[in-house]
Amino acid sequence: MTTAFRHLCCVACFSVLLLFTNLGGPGLWDRDEPRNAGCAQEMLQRGDWVVPTFNGELRTHKPALLYWLTMVSYSAFGVSEFSARFPSAVLGMATVLLTYLIAARLFSSGVALLSSCILVSTLMFTVASRAATPDSVLIFCVTLTLALYVRFAFQRNQQDGTLTLVNGGMPSWRAAVLVYGSMGLGVLAKGPIGLVLPTAIIGMFLLLVHFAERSSQSATNAGRSWFRLGCWLPGYFLRTCWQMRPITAIVACLVVAGPWYYLVGVRTDGMWLRGFFLEHNVGRAAQAMEGHQGPFFYYPLAILAGFFPWSIFALPVLIESARRVRRPAAYEHLFAICWVVVWVGLFTCARTKLPSYITPVYPGLAMLVGSYLHAWSRRESLAAAWWPYWSMAAMAVVGVGCAVGLPIAFGILFPEERWLSVIALIPLGVAVIGFWALKRERRQWFVRLNVAGAGVLMLFAFAVIADRVSDHQRADDLVAGLNFTADGDIDLACYRVLEPSWVFYLREPIWQLGDDDQLSDGPPQDEFWSPRRATTPEKFLTMDQRHRVITTKRHWRDLQKRLPSGVAVLETIPYFMHDEDLVLIGYARASVARARDGLQR
Repeated sequence: MTTAFRHLCCVACFSVLLLFTNLGGPGLWDRDEPRNAGCAQEMLQRGDWVVPTFNGELRTHKPALLYWLTMVSYSAFGVSEFSARFPSAVLGMATVLLTYLIAARLFSSGVALLSSCILVSTLMFTVASRAATPDSVLIFCVTLTLALYVRFAFQRNQQDGTLTLVNGGMPSWRAAVLVYGSMGLGVLAKGPIGLVLPTAIIGMFLLLVHFAERSSQSATNAGRSWFRLGCWLPGYFLRTCWQMRPITAIVACLVVAGPWYYLVGVRTDGMWLRGFFLEHNVGRAAQAMEGHQGPFFYYPLAILAGFFPWSIFALPVLIESARRVRRPAAYEHLFAICWVVVWVGLFTCARTKLPSYITPVYPGLAMLVGSYLHAWSRRESLAAAWWPYWSMAAMAVVGVGCAVGLPIAFGILFPEERWLSVIALIPLGVAVIGFWALKRERRQWFVRLNVAGAGVLMLFAFAVIADRVSDHQRADDLVAGLNFTADGDIDLACYRVLEPSWVFYLREPIWQLGDDDQLSDGPPQDEFWSPRRATTPEKFLTMDQRHRVITTKRHWRDLQKRLPSGVAVLETIPYFMHDEDLVLIGYARASVARARDGLQR
């Protein structure tokens, strides 16, 4: 058994433990998870693999790759929380294995093992891999693209172990087809960024490599060298772009992604294409949408939080990487840095900002952290040896903060779950034992301690805490009992409140009511994906006495005087994470009749 195979088996087992344990335990979290899961469910019910819809309306937020994978999962396991999240978990594990292969090629097997374990035990990567969202799909596609590029562009000398570029870093035509074809999958996962950003990462790497080579050749006269490089760079930029085979890139992406984009455009009369490209791509870049905005340092802060607990090594990793990349032919560090800087830099320019937008850089970050810790454990680090003491101090601060803050937070939100605050003991324990290991120079033992601590932290957070907190999402209780009636399903509507999880658990569209009866009483729609026609609560309830409406208690008080006699509150539950209650209203006698008929059956 080779070292690489043994490492891959260990990484796979670690990934299964962290990503699949109690994967289907928590209910779907509003709002993105049920939208994606419900969209795939509606497509599967119609037998339609082209037009994505949610709640009976066209969903233009994302392309179809996630929905296809989820539909396959539903076909294999049935519709459930587990099957909705299964594709993300599988692709998350695949990303971890690809990260091992990239790091083994660029660095060493030791760095690869550590980097892959670091990646799977970071906060935001675990979130992405355990959620029914397209983030895990995009991370996988980007990592696959860069793994293929590394496979064909880098070669390690068997004699002295040095890393060299094959053909100046330009893959052969056949290799380029594979690289750009995998970018086509990224375009199917999340749109143009699946092509643009991986290409920008590779292009920036090649530019910097040749810039460094040119600079070293002209080092005799520094001032004249920089002047010549400044004049030469624009032309070389264009030559590099051409050598990256842009025509091959466009053709390969079109072959992979083009057919679906064409079909969805035809089937929806161009409406999906306009909504996706203009609103969710150009619109999100040009202006902050849905309140998701932030300053220019938003993403560095997001990385510190999302890459936890490994972000405690941020400062020594920055120092180590900056010193390593200055060395001649430091291709491995330069490539990982380009991966991170290009992606984060371009998304910093966009006006809409979310922590999940930069999760595709996490494999690159994991390799930089893994390289530093591997070198430090072998006493080969270029950063000062005392930096891990400060990292453990940061871990202790986080542990103390959790020990103080979590009991207060749980006491306010979920008093009966206050015991979950014991998670604070994990970072505190790692800090205490870590200081002990550092004092005794047990460096490799220290690294293993952090891997184990990060794994336990993620496991407890997502397999235990998430499950317990999810039990308080009781909104689906309002719709759980509505799936059967004496002679047909009850139609459910919402007034001034709607959570996507209700649509998923009801497994049929929910009307959205307004104050003005702007159109007709309801369907028929022009197309199955057209917006459902609006009506008022009064008209909706009088259409059929089996109709039900969900609203808040505050809005119910406003509605009471407008509704027909006989309409009453059938059930009241707390509104999860809101300081008010939800109410289910309808004709009480219809509810009694339904219950009586159910008992007779």
